[in-house]
Amino acid sequence: MKRLCFVLAIALLAGALFAGSQAEIVKQEMTLTMGVFGDLESAYTKVRDSDSFKKKFPKLTLKFQSSDFGGHHDRLITQIAAGVGANDIEALEIGYIARFVREGGFTNLAMKEFDGKKSRKRSC
Repeated sequence: MKRLCFVLAIALLAGALFAGSQAEIVKQEMTLTMGVFGDLESAYTKVRDSDSFKKKFPKLTLKFQSSDFGGHHDRLITQIAAGVGANDIEALEIGYIARFVREGGFTNLAMKEFDGKKSRKRSC
């Protein structure tokens, strides 16, 4: 279960980074916030601090909002229900996906304004 959550969060991070053009991201200063739980902050900190990541995204700052498993998902559900924004990227336990889909908690990155289908073909 932990592995599925980690894979989903990595996919969400990649989607957010490539929702726009990679060239645009590398050229401009950008800060993204990421809501995580459990050990995910330390895992993503390792990715963020790696030479490979820094080389590809030298002007990207990634900040974390960490909490325990239940607190993280409760916060996210409350924010979406209230119509207030969440972090730019949110880790999500796979068991919560159906609920978030039903309640409109996802953005379709394939929509024209995000150009996700085209970005999907790019590699890091």
